[in-house]
Amino acid sequence: LDQEVNGLQGQLLVAMNNVNELETQKVEIDANRKHILENTNKEDFISACLKQFPKLIRSQSFQRDTYYDTLDMQLQSRDFVVRVRENNGMAYVALKSPRIYISEFVQKRIELEFIVDNVENIINQIHSQDLQPIAIIEKKRITLKEQDFVIEVDELPFIGSFVEIEAKSADKVDEIYESLHVENLEKIKRNYGELLDEKLNELGLPLRPNLRATFLDKE
Repeated sequence: LDQEVNGLQGQLLVAMNNVNELETQKVEIDANRKHILENTNKEDFISACLKQFPKLIRSQSFQRDTYYDTLDMQLQSRDFVVRVRENNGMAYVALKSPRIYISEFVQKRIELEFIVDNVENIINQIHSQDLQPIAIIEKKRITLKEQDFVIEVDELPFIGSFVEIEAKSADKVDEIYESLHVENLEKIKRNYGELLDEKLNELGLPLRPNLRATFLDKE
């Protein structure tokens, strides 16, 4: 990260620490390695996962993510993310460093995530750093979790269903991928926001700083 991004990250962390209601839930310094795969039949895929890994614990959630940036997208231009996530009645703030690709399709990044009791306070702190909401993205997520890896099956408005495989090492990600025999699924290098940028541009719908990808908007 260059000095400017480091400085902004420091300012944001200081601002967050000044919010009394903020409680740290997790800080991931050794960030997960990740594959993203395009998936067209999520139930068949989930069945295959549970057959291959019978100890997987299944859960599901509905997530609404609001992304913050300057109006001229200074953070996006550096692949830096500030996000507030509403998830099954809980709220989380995440800061993400730029992605580093350790192979063509496996990436890692530093992620800091905090659980928030008072969303209004933390949003005020984010606004105080001259950051504005520039995108709202909803997601239906099914999580399949084992002790040392996670498989997430996501459905998003406009762009469909995708699979993320996350583990603490690139070798483990590749091991899970190969064991599932999903070579027919296309590997995706871009993240969901970038895929939505392309799709909404094709549809002539608003892009950042006014991007909205919600299931209601799709209807």
